[in-house]
Amino acid sequence: MKKLIYLFLALLIVACSSDDSSDNDPFDCADFDSTTSQSSARQKAISYDSAEYNRFVSAFGQPIDEGYFIYDYGDGTYDYSYMFLFLGNDDSSYGYEVTNYCITFGTTEYPSCDNGAINTLEDLFFDDECDNFPFGPAEDYTRIY
Repeated sequence: MKKLIYLFLALLIVACSSDDSSDNDPFDCADFDSTTSQSSARQKAISYDSAEYNRFVSAFGQPIDEGYFIYDYGDGTYDYSYMFLFLGNDDSSYGYEVTNYCITFGTTEYPSCDNGAINTLEDLFFDDECDNFPFGPAEDYTRIY
């Protein structure tokens, strides 16, 4: 009888567990492409590394600008990323980028720009006093949304 109870419990545990492959793995790539909507890209970017995103929000509050961007390599290949711009207490700007290649850029320790005139991601890209995002020249980034 004891073996029958153990067998029943084992079957119950197996029957109640799920193997739902549609569950989101928080460390899956953001998987952006030309068909991704802005709201979906935003959610994927936050979900990709929510601890890192929340670290920026805790340090600086809500982003002052954000957007979905395409990077054109000029050879028919493109990268997609979702970017956030945060304003520090000392008027320094902090950029955080999540790319479609499972890469994030940005740190809460070092500002992307110490110039207080930065209000948009485009300001950050094109200000000569600021560090551009590492993927390449600013003029190759285009805001999709």
